[in-house]
Amino acid sequence: MKANIVKGVILPTTVLTVICILITFILAYTNSITKDKIAEQQVIKIAQSQKVVLPDCETFEEIAENAYEGKDASGKTGGYVFVTSATGYGGSIEVMTGIDSDGKISGINILSHSETPGLGAKATDDSFKGQYSGLDATQSVAVTKDGGTIDAISGATITSRAVSNAVNEAIEMYKTVKEGVN
Repeated sequence: MKANIVKGVILPTTVLTVICILITFILAYTNSITKDKIAEQQVIKIAQSQKVVLPDCETFEEIAENAYEGKDASGKTGGYVFVTSATGYGGSIEVMTGIDSDGKISGINILSHSETPGLGAKATDDSFKGQYSGLDATQSVAVTKDGGTIDAISGATITSRAVSNAVNEAIEMYKTVKEGVN
């Protein structure tokens, strides 16, 4: 009877525990090796996205958390870049929004999302993102179903609303920055 308990319960439990401990150490070691590289890649991704959403600017300086001032080659302020997020269908959608010195949205870029491939993931398509370019950054944006001008992605209205909500958050941040500048 005792031999059956040792063979049937204790031995498999011990082996499984040892395996779990080993896997935990391997994952922790892998994380310690890759975390700096991942952070470095994130910085590069943000820098590249800043150039996409505010193409006339050469340099970007962080002026507040998730807010950057873009300057052109002569050092003149060319606009602002904001990183915001909203909850979509599949989770958080992180959006970078550029607003030029004329108070117009110069572009948006989706930094990360967990949306459904083929549906909500279409938020990364230029045809969708391009709808925001040129819009007045003193007014909120919305999808057409909510009385706005943004055509929602077919079958992904929640995602489309989330992107608009993130852009609206950037607009509010822009208004706060502009109040501080004046």
